[in-house]
Amino acid sequence: MCSLHNRIYFLGASQGSHWALAFALLFSLFRIDIAPAKEFTVIQISDEKMYNREPVIGETGLAAWSAYVNNDKGEVGSEIYVYTNGTPSSITQGQVGAPKSNIKPEIQSNIVVWSGTFQGLGDSDVDWVLREVPEDNSPVKELDATYNIRIDKDGKQVFEKSSSVSSSENTNGLTAEASGSTNAPAASTNEIPAPQDTSRRTPSGDAEICRWDSDLAIEFKRLSHDARNDLAPSVWGQLVSWQKAKGWPFGWEIMIWNDGVQQQLTTNYYYDMAPKVHKDRVVWYGWDGHDFEIYLYDTLGGVSQITSNQYDDVSPVIWGDTLAWEGYAGVDADVFIWKEGKIQKVSDNIEDDLNPRVWNGQVVWQGFDGDDFEIYLYDGVKTIKLTSNTYDDVNPHIQDDLICWMGYFDNWDSEIFVWDGGPQAIRLTDNEFEERDPRTGKGMVVWQSDQQGKSLIYLASPKN
Repeated sequence: MCSLHNRIYFLGASQGSHWALAFALLFSLFRIDIAPAKEFTVIQISDEKMYNREPVIGETGLAAWSAYVNNDKGEVGSEIYVYTNGTPSSITQGQVGAPKSNIKPEIQSNIVVWSGTFQGLGDSDVDWVLREVPEDNSPVKELDATYNIRIDKDGKQVFEKSSSVSSSENTNGLTAEASGSTNAPAASTNEIPAPQDTSRRTPSGDAEICRWDSDLAIEFKRLSHDARNDLAPSVWGQLVSWQKAKGWPFGWEIMIWNDGVQQQLTTNYYYDMAPKVHKDRVVWYGWDGHDFEIYLYDTLGGVSQITSNQYDDVSPVIWGDTLAWEGYAGVDADVFIWKEGKIQKVSDNIEDDLNPRVWNGQVVWQGFDGDDFEIYLYDGVKTIKLTSNTYDDVNPHIQDDLICWMGYFDNWDSEIFVWDGGPQAIRLTDNEFEERDPRTGKGMVVWQSDQQGKSLIYLASPKN
């Protein structure tokens, strides 16, 4: 399939007669060959007895999602399911302590990562203590943040303040300088009032990062081991990144796991969140003391700050040498990209432009045109309005020359649409249910369907 920006753009889920006339005239004058609209086969791939959500799909066509169910005790637990070779199966069944919680899967190729809860930590389960800002660089004085964890005679966890570990070290023995660059905290005149006997970084939870590789055909691997919540993982091959919770007064740090080696990328007083990985790079947004900015980590070049301005930059995504994010330079949000060291605004209206997704130098997002949300595409050269109708089109995703999104076709419930560069979009669903959260990979689309107390996962594959 050729690149999207080499196609002809006649878009909108519904077309007026003037569009049809224009297309017919163009076809007759230039004899352009337009392939007929694709046909898709849609099947249900999840168990009706479970509440299924958060579907994702990889470049190989492997799909994954989180499935919730109540056990005999009335406890709610969730498992991670995958769909491969025509069969759904759980990759977490019975391996996480009840009540189980396995949520927010992300996928790349045949690798799935997610956040799962583990209870009853033992001494061997603790392998990381958060590094804190070295005192000589601190604009605000901070108490020691390190804790020892031991198991008492009854098997319960006991957290004790540590006096033996420096605030600039972690349990792997790396100093702040040796373990990676950090986005330094900005100067502040607001000191944190805390008595010297008050613990600042308390344990925050038992959610840990897990990784499963279908090519290895083994049980999943737990990547993080401590008493802090680890959430929002992203993966590319052997590189995984996520955000680790501190404790009171909150905040997050960005972590990576690179082929078995764990590392803390950020060390500050603030919020660093929502990392996204592509190949050997990680992008995220972090508070700099004034507003949120975009940061980039390269395994060869360390951490660099991409934006530095007086407004919030959030929700970054990455593919190759292209970053995209939402920037709130005015009262509305705009979509910006960074490529080859240059920042460019690619949205061009005065309303909100949100939820960017990037693939192969191309960016899609939802933008408000004054009446409703529509889908926009930056094809690497120019920005094009893909849909033009009287209902909201939202939550786009792009990969392998295919774009999918949710469209409220009858202004009541949402349907799933796809577009492959042809003369018009293709509607995959037509029902009275809420179809949501579509993701695409290998020319296929997965999504969640909410149906009268049920929540199911569907897969659409192109017919041969």
